[in-house]
Amino acid sequence: MDAKTAPMWKKLPNETAKSYKAFTIYRGLPLGKLSDPKNSRTLFNVTIKLGLAPRKEKSPASTIETWAAKYHWKERAEAYDAHMENISLTVVERGLEDYQKEVIERGTLQVIALQEIIEKTLSGMMAGLAKEILPTPMNIQRIAKAVETVDDLARRMAQLPTSYKSEEVEEKELEGQIYLVGGENEQDSSS
Repeated sequence: MDAKTAPMWKKLPNETAKSYKAFTIYRGLPLGKLSDPKNSRTLFNVTIKLGLAPRKEKSPASTIETWAAKYHWKERAEAYDAHMENISLTVVERGLEDYQKEVIERGTLQVIALQEIIEKTLSGMMAGLAKEILPTPMNIQRIAKAVETVDDLARRMAQLPTSYKSEEVEEKELEGQIYLVGGENEQDSSS
């Protein structure tokens, strides 16, 4: 990256090594920490971090102030802060996307496993019915619960409501209309 296209927080072409070092100290200090004023982004703290003591003829503070104005420290530090925030957001977003993919993959495996269990159980019930053996109420409840769980997992992965409420609607209102009324997700209603 050449000097013309370099980000503004990099060393400027006319900036001295000393003034750039002072800028990097300024840029690295956190913004306005009231709880720790000795470690916040101020020109005074840059002077202290550089180990400069005030002298009578030309004070280090005035040199730092001159550099800060001449090389636009405030604007460059703000640009750097915005850049770092964008990087942080990108990392968080990528992490969230990866997590969502992982959850969907695990949920899909769970749905497939439950469907296999349901199929095997139903096959066993059908074989029993062929021999005139009725399924037990417990087996029917297990199948119903498994089907409900598969439906719930699939709805959560598709980010659809997991519960619905029923409402009476007059027939006149239904003519030519299709209604889908969803309830709150169970996870949303608890927060």
